[in-house]
Amino acid sequence: LRQPRSPLFPYTTLFRSGVLHRRQILFARPGDHGHGYFLVVDRLTGTGEHALDAHFHLAPGAAVAGEREVRTDFADGGNLLVRGLGDGELELGTSWFMTGYGKKTDRPDVQFRQKRELPAVFVTLLVPYRGREIPEWQTRLLEAAADGMVAVEVKAGDRRDVLFAAPDFRSWSGAGLTVQARAGLLRQDAAGAMTAQALVGQP
Repeated sequence: LRQPRSPLFPYTTLFRSGVLHRRQILFARPGDHGHGYFLVVDRLTGTGEHALDAHFHLAPGAAVAGEREVRTDFADGGNLLVRGLGDGELELGTSWFMTGYGKKTDRPDVQFRQKRELPAVFVTLLVPYRGREIPEWQTRLLEAAADGMVAVEVKAGDRRDVLFAAPDFRSWSGAGLTVQARAGLLRQDAAGAMTAQALVGQP
């Protein structure tokens, strides 16, 4: 992690409708090989049923939609893979931004949607990469409690990461691990040995 003592970057926004939105972002550094990536956890609390949209605006250009994921498709330079985990439908749409007075430019827009009673949670993986070397990863959502722990397993090559985030200090067990923290990352090699860890919000 870039900041081993604090891989978590939260903020809170209160919308007029009385829905509280809280976002948690964890950044996992690539280590000796592979790609770094971001885990984004969006929590929404309030009352009643709502149509919920999480949008990720991409750079203008080609984009490719797969099964619960969308990626940009630039031959050279930077690309981004957006993968939706857990509840919700992920689609590729189009939005626009202003490039000058009265000038609109279209861009790909990743739309992650749910319609449900609150609370709700969106869990999204963002993977930047270069050129056409698309990361071949296995991801598994271990837990996704809207008002509790979110835990994700990411396997890349001989590396296994388990990332987790909760709104406050929690104890959690899963995937052969037990943690007590608000958020963090545990990294293991192919033999199951712990090679890196970062925990936030321990008592």
